[in-house]
Amino acid sequence: MCYHALDMEDLALPRWPVAAPAKEDFSTHHYLFASSEDRAHGLWLTEAGYHRHLNAAASRGRVRPDWTFLLIVWGRGFLEVGERRGDLVPGDVLVLPTRRKHTYGCTGRWSSAFVHFDGPRAAFLGGRIGVAAWPVVRLRRPAASWNLLRRVLAECGRRRRMLQPLISSLFAEVLVRAGDDWRGEDRREAGEERLVGMLHAWMTANLDRPLALRQIASKAGFSPAYFSRMWKSRTGHSPVDYLIELRLQKARELLAGTHQPIAVVAELSGFADPLYFSKVFRARIGLPPSIYREQAVRGR
Repeated sequence: MCYHALDMEDLALPRWPVAAPAKEDFSTHHYLFASSEDRAHGLWLTEAGYHRHLNAAASRGRVRPDWTFLLIVWGRGFLEVGERRGDLVPGDVLVLPTRRKHTYGCTGRWSSAFVHFDGPRAAFLGGRIGVAAWPVVRLRRPAASWNLLRRVLAECGRRRRMLQPLISSLFAEVLVRAGDDWRGEDRREAGEERLVGMLHAWMTANLDRPLALRQIASKAGFSPAYFSRMWKSRTGHSPVDYLIELRLQKARELLAGTHQPIAVVAELSGFADPLYFSKVFRARIGLPPSIYREQAVRGR
């Protein structure tokens, strides 16, 4: 088992396609352990690595128990799946599902990055890129995906077990962005709209539970930062502000339609502290909860 922390300067890409590496050959390989807690996130990495200017022998007839992601950074290579053989060039992404027999390698020398991943969400996220007949797609903007992928590789090199959830979230974002890049802007926007609708329904059904930003972002398969940007661009509100509005909407319905004590209304709406609930309610609605209930009852 071999670990090397990656220097971000080593991975800097001033432009795409990347020129022939000037430094000596470099290869790193990380084996990652996922605990039962890590597996609860639904996606985890098993191996990851980077080969720079490497003259590597072909890996013939491989069958892996997990998913394979490979991004060609420089040079050329090839892939064989069944009876078909094709070239791999910079900007190509290879995504192979579990137990699919394949052979790939470089033609001369190449630089490439790879990730092996697994989990219940692997098929959904990997399937955003993979094509059943030929599992290679050419990215239109490969530098964007590579810049995020090198962050994944750098975090892998830190050898801190608690980083597995962070690494998995970052890699999920790699898969989503690569899939969006390949599919095009229109499909990306349509996919985000569907995701917002699904998460709106999920948050509405779980308002009585504590929901943190990281938990919601993990549900979507994004890092918190990327998820927050996406959510605000689609709804006009930050995820936290949107959730508060959903909680207040439920509180208004309970105040107007039930005789539950205000403390119970607060709890059912997801506010653990009744005093904080009253403060937020008054600030946003303009009335204390008790006065709102009185007016709602009189207006029936």
